[in-house]
Amino acid sequence: MLTTNKIKVNKVRVGDPHLYVELQTEDTGTFPQYVQVQATVTPPNTSTQTSANGTNSAANGSTDVTVTCSFTDGTFAPNQPFQYNITSVQFSNDGKIWTTYGGTQDGSWSGSVTSSSVPGAVKRDATPPAGQVSGSPSIWDRILLFFRSLFS
Repeated sequence: MLTTNKIKVNKVRVGDPHLYVELQTEDTGTFPQYVQVQATVTPPNTSTQTSANGTNSAANGSTDVTVTCSFTDGTFAPNQPFQYNITSVQFSNDGKIWTTYGGTQDGSWSGSVTSSSVPGAVKRDATPPAGQVSGSPSIWDRILLFFRSLFS
C-alpha cells in the first residue's frame, strides 16, 4: 500500500491534559505503522505556549488515526478554551527513522478547542470489551487512575 500524500486534521480535542488529534487520509494512501504529531498548546489565561507531542504505533494501513499528544498544564480545568497549532506530522515504518510529512494539508491545523473533563472526551460504552467483566475497570483504566492519584 502507498503512504498517503494528503491528510486532513479531522478533529481536535483537549482532555485531562492531552491534545487528541484525529487525522484522516484524503487519497488512496494509508498511514504507515507509526504516526507522530508535534504541536503547541496555549492554555487559557496565558500567552505561554507549551509543547504537545505524541505517537500512535498502531496506525499501520489505516486511513484514520488518533494521536494522543501529552502536554503540561498544572491548572487544567474543563470547559476552558485552548489554542493549538500542529507544527509537524511525521511517519515511520519502524519507529526509528522518521520522515516529516510534506504532502497536502487539509482541515484545522491550528485553532481553538474547548477542554473536556473526560480524557479524550470519549464516552464509555455500555457494553464492556470482550474479556472484561461488567463494572470492573480494565488495566488501562487502573493505570490511568493510578497516575491521576499521583498528580491530584
